[in-house]
Amino acid sequence: MSSTKNSDSPNEGPIGALALIGIDVEDLDRSDRFWSAVLGLKEAERDGPYIFYEKQKGGPIIYLQKVPEKKTSKTRVHLDIDVTDVDVALKRVEALGGRKLAVVEESGLRWVVVADLDGNEFCLVPNPA
Repeated sequence: MSSTKNSDSPNEGPIGALALIGIDVEDLDRSDRFWSAVLGLKEAERDGPYIFYEKQKGGPIIYLQKVPEKKTSKTRVHLDIDVTDVDVALKRVEALGGRKLAVVEESGLRWVVVADLDGNEFCLVPNPA
């Protein structure tokens, strides 16, 4: 057995690439109004319990998935939404029916943890530009 590593080995390098981000929701139409406004995305396809948004250049496809169960615990993976002004963005999210969960100040930065209409958490983070 050779000790030389083969870079073409299926056990080396990344397992895969991020291609899609799914958001579980209870009501597709209600959540579509919320998320399309938050992210500025247009619906590309609706198929049964799914709404797929148009892919942004270089980014993953984002989609909504209607599920029968309610969210029951803290989200362990969440989205960070880059915004110009955290306070203005928070007001817009709240006007859409979202709610503020926490304000975090850490390492000289301030961001807001919010929830969508189904309780899915995401953060409004300041754009460093």
